Amino acid sequence: MMKISGSATVIPAYGRDYKDSDAARDAFLAGKDFKLSDSRHVSQYCSIRDFQPGTKVWVRYNRYTSVIVVTVPKKPEKQDREYPIPRPPIPAKRPVDHIMVEMYELKQQGKCPVCHKPVEGFTTELKAREYSISGYCEPCQDDMFQSDL
Repeated sequence: MMKISGSATVIPAYGRDYKDSDAARDAFLAGKDFKLSDSRHVSQYCSIRDFQPGTKVWVRYNRYTSVIVVTVPKKPEKQDREYPIPRPPIPAKRPVDHIMVEMYELKQQGKCPVCHKPVEGFTTELKAREYSISGYCEPCQDDMFQSDL
């Protein structure tokens, strides 16, 4: 998807709704999925990653009756990594590791098998546990599962 510039209005995706402006703002800045609801991009899914830095985004919440303006930051806000990477990833090979050899080797090197980048910490315990199973880094888990892990 190309980067969206100029102003845009978005609504929460997948039936989600936020009761207050802080929750809506935090969800948008955390990279949760929304749907564009302007005439240029009707029903197109998006997140903060799809907007140019400095873009003003109108985020609707409270059953679409309220709106807050969020400016996409110049640099994405880094979340504190509260949960460290589970080490060692997996001491012994599981049966699936004999089939997916490259995936197993990347996990042993501390790299994500999807994007091949070094794995950093995790923001939730559930995401840290998922890493011990799949080896996916947090951004790849967010893209893969597209839910509130």
